[in-house]
Amino acid sequence: MMCRAWDVVEDKWIDGFAVSQDGGLIIVQMGDSIILNHNAIVEYFTGRLDRNGKDICEGDRVKSHLNCETCEIRFGEYCEGKDDYGNPTWGVGFYWWNNGVVCGFGRDIHGFTTNYEVVGNIHEGDA
Repeated sequence: MMCRAWDVVEDKWIDGFAVSQDGGLIIVQMGDSIILNHNAIVEYFTGRLDRNGKDICEGDRVKSHLNCETCEIRFGEYCEGKDDYGNPTWGVGFYWWNNGVVCGFGRDIHGFTTNYEVVGNIHEGDA
């Protein structure tokens, strides 16, 4: 699975890393040494590209050219809405997040990534 890593202490992207089996520990190779980095955030590739061919990853800020809104891409459990009986329905995976409004990422941009553009990320801001 493709991913990227952000070092929250150094405030920069990490190159040359691997993710441990528990998913949280970053192993950074520098020459012949191995450094365990406990200050990293791992963000995964969604499997989709934006209108410019850029990877869309967790933590990216993506602008819709349909309604000009910018949302953050997140991963995890999210409420999709309510069923016919008023009970919440839940999804797990990548989703849009915009000021508390959530919608399933795969469901809403399924095959239509030409209308979306990565404009920044949660670490470096918007371009």
